[in-house]
Amino acid sequence: NTRALGIDNASRVTMPYQPAFSVSSDGGSASSGFTIIGSTAQNVSVVTNVGSHFATSTGRFTAPVAGNYFFSGFANFSTTSGGPAIAFRKNGTTAISQNNYAYSVAYNGAAVTCIANLAVNDYVHLECNHYNNVTSTIYTSAVCGFLIG
Repeated sequence: NTRALGIDNASRVTMPYQPAFSVSSDGGSASSGFTIIGSTAQNVSVVTNVGSHFATSTGRFTAPVAGNYFFSGFANFSTTSGGPAIAFRKNGTTAISQNNYAYSVAYNGAAVTCIANLAVNDYVHLECNHYNNVTSTIYTSAVCGFLIG
């Protein structure tokens, strides 16, 4: 079933397919263009993954149905160099949120939220970007998202 909304036999509106995810990690390395929760993330904790559309190995959420989705992400960097920032990307390239920077203070965090209109099989990931091309160490990170409608 890939319908976001439906009407049952009693004429009630149903929501049989509501993809949602919430994932956190407590460590990893991030160079510019790096997906925050992906291949180098440590101690990944999947709190919610309704429909299993978030892949911890790639850090990507793939939309199973078209619609508007809400996304929120956070990263706390334990290094001070590089001017790390985070932003959401759609299909690997299109920015769907502004960069939020964590400047020059160890354990400074950056958070970002957005709403994106996705087609079936579009994917979204939280990406680390740098003012300078260096590698930062991520202390903690989290990302979540869900279908709005």
